[in-house]
Amino acid sequence: MSSYFTPNIDAQPVAPWSTALLAQRDVAQQIPINFVTTPAVALTAVCFGHGRYEDDIAERCVSDLLAMGFRRLLVDLYWDVSRNTWSLCPVEVPASMSDSTPSPTLRAHSTSSARISSVQLTTPTRAARAKTSTLALSTATERSPRQILSASSSIAASTGAPRASSSSNSPSSLNWSTLHTPTSSTASIISSPSGPLYELGPYSCTSTMQLSLLATIVAQYLDGSETTLSAFMQYLQINVHVAASLDNPAGTAQTVNDTDMLPGLENALSVVLADSLSSYLYTPSMLFSDRNNLNTSWYGVSEAHYPDSNYFISEEGPDGIYASSDGWPCEAYIELEKFRRLLISFGSIDSQMSDYRLDADAATIFAPGYIQQTPLTSLSATGQIMSGCFFDTNIKALARANNSWAFSSDVIVPNEGASAILIANTSISNLTSCGISPILNQTILNSTADNSTSIPSYASLANAAIWSWAPNEPANDSAFSSYYASVPSPPAATQFRCAAFNALSTPSGRWHVADCTGQHYAACRSTTNPYTWTISTYRGTYTDVDNNCPSGFTFAVPRTALENAHLLGTLRASRPDILSSSKSTDPDGDSSSDPSDGIIWINFNSLSAAGCWVAGVNESCPYALPSGDADRRRQVIVPTVAGVIVLFLGLLTMFVKCAANRQSSRRRRRRKGEGGWDYEGVPS
Repeated sequence: MSSYFTPNIDAQPVAPWSTALLAQRDVAQQIPINFVTTPAVALTAVCFGHGRYEDDIAERCVSDLLAMGFRRLLVDLYWDVSRNTWSLCPVEVPASMSDSTPSPTLRAHSTSSARISSVQLTTPTRAARAKTSTLALSTATERSPRQILSASSSIAASTGAPRASSSSNSPSSLNWSTLHTPTSSTASIISSPSGPLYELGPYSCTSTMQLSLLATIVAQYLDGSETTLSAFMQYLQINVHVAASLDNPAGTAQTVNDTDMLPGLENALSVVLADSLSSYLYTPSMLFSDRNNLNTSWYGVSEAHYPDSNYFISEEGPDGIYASSDGWPCEAYIELEKFRRLLISFGSIDSQMSDYRLDADAATIFAPGYIQQTPLTSLSATGQIMSGCFFDTNIKALARANNSWAFSSDVIVPNEGASAILIANTSISNLTSCGISPILNQTILNSTADNSTSIPSYASLANAAIWSWAPNEPANDSAFSSYYASVPSPPAATQFRCAAFNALSTPSGRWHVADCTGQHYAACRSTTNPYTWTISTYRGTYTDVDNNCPSGFTFAVPRTALENAHLLGTLRASRPDILSSSKSTDPDGDSSSDPSDGIIWINFNSLSAAGCWVAGVNESCPYALPSGDADRRRQVIVPTVAGVIVLFLGLLTMFVKCAANRQSSRRRRRRKGEGGWDYEGVPS
């Protein structure tokens, strides 16, 4: 099968960025997904900013963005009435000019098995680290998806799915069915790597730039990243438009209100998307079913996969069944219990398509605004947030600082200048620290993301959404740590395994790796309110401060950007002594009574395995296995073709018998990884 997910090697994160992304995902695994910030990107600006819509560009650009770590893709989708299809091209491509070859799809199959694939961590080389620093400074196989979910009328009725409502400010008085007539206009054709490219006014489009192409790219990305080290939640947000007519490609699209001109049930978005993506989808019907009985859904699974109940309201019914009207599951539950990874939602729907019936998609696609709120934000020319931040040191109640699904496209991106990327990174970092997911909706320095020379710039913007680790952290050796650069006797590698919160870092409140034997205070979080923190009274080494927190608090690590911001606010407000500057040359304060220049311990370490970060002093790495345990094999994550084919030399009958015995043995010995990730390991 052809490969459509084809990222540039430079778009794929390497250590320390890859380690930081993995650690940040794992630390937030029990936070409801609506409170987890994720970087978003608008494909129209970032991939098609020059008006060129062709398969080769789409494949490269979307692949690179997914590999970089942009978790939400904003897609402008156009209903092409003339071809009766959903297109990525803003203008109709005449049917007579269309390529007869259909766009690729990954067809759904009826059988699947739900597994989780686990792989081991590897320690990055010094050369790889140097390459990463340079980039920062220069700034599918066929799978077996589950049965396709259908949007039943009963579910649509229960969700109260509306008809499409207008969200466009453009004029919409034109009527497609009465004013649109066949045109004799022609479009010039030029050759491209993707096939015939049609010049349509200000746009250039191939006829195969359809929704099915995008769905296939995303499906192959999801299929290829189905391991415990690579799986992340992903989101598609679809803005619905009508393609402009060929005789007026730069004009306002005409209203489609004739039933025969609107998409039929066979062309409903949920049906088209389900062809490739049904097995990955966590849908509205699943959410509402889960909410109606928490006993058998979110709290009927491994406790390590429970969502933190402090983040939503639940009520007990007379029958002892708990339900929630506003709760969301956590990533651990969706990926490891439901074996899903993708949510699709409607964004804006132009008035010209207001008669498109959303109820046909209600069971599969979330309604407009359901998984996005857009708070009013404003930023300075240098990227500092002036208003709209959800962090307020005096507001600890979640209900009053409700950043559920908060997004903002107010990312400051100067059109030119050496500082453009720095300013853009600063604005993304500041929005994220305020509990707001940033949306990149601009072409960077007039270069789209499919251009290989632009990859470092776009990758740095994705990395700027990391709210936890400081730049170039977590370092795997003190020699690579800017914090220990001037220390005459840096810590040994075996002790360079604990995370410290640094109130004086740039940006403030970021984490870095520290000597576990250093003497610091502990960060203590309330057991009932995730935004309430205190600092321990006594200092100690990392392994000694676990019991230093007062009653009602526990030694903890921030799990979201806002939790991290509240810890910084608490440290600044209540412990100015920790922020005082020290003249000591020892950053851990071992040889001085000084409180270590803004450093406190957070409950995060890689003591059990280098590069594998876990919460808990005595927790083990879920991705590593004891040496010599060669009988364990990789397991596959979300639905995939059942069975394993292993090639050995020897008699076929002998092989079949051995393989069967080993498979049975593996099922008996499967372990539950600490931190909630089910896994089988790879021989070390």
